[in-house]
Amino acid sequence: MPLPPAPPSLASRPPPLATTSSFSAVAPPKKSRLKLNRRRRKQLRRAKEEEEAQAQAQAQIAAAAASAAAEQEREREREEEEDEEEEGTGREVPEAIWRWMTSWR
Repeated sequence: MPLPPAPPSLASRPPPLATTSSFSAVAPPKKSRLKLNRRRRKQLRRAKEEEEAQAQAQAQIAAAAASAAAEQEREREREEEEDEEEEGTGREVPEAIWRWMTSWR
């Protein structure tokens, strides 16, 4: 047997509202979600700043090393030039031999 139709007063009622506890279990409040996003953005910004600072420090170290290497190269070249000036062309007669050659005159 089919059920008789519901009285008109019951059919017009809206469905019952969800309770606060059951609703919050489904979706967290947006405020905490935004806070997490802000925290995450701060973390990402700090990580990016640290990465940039580290890259800048490495660049400074590399520049200092290149400068030191260039200075060492210049110093080595100066020493070689001084040695060449002292050695001469190799055609000069050593002083002791020159004295011996000129002493018999």
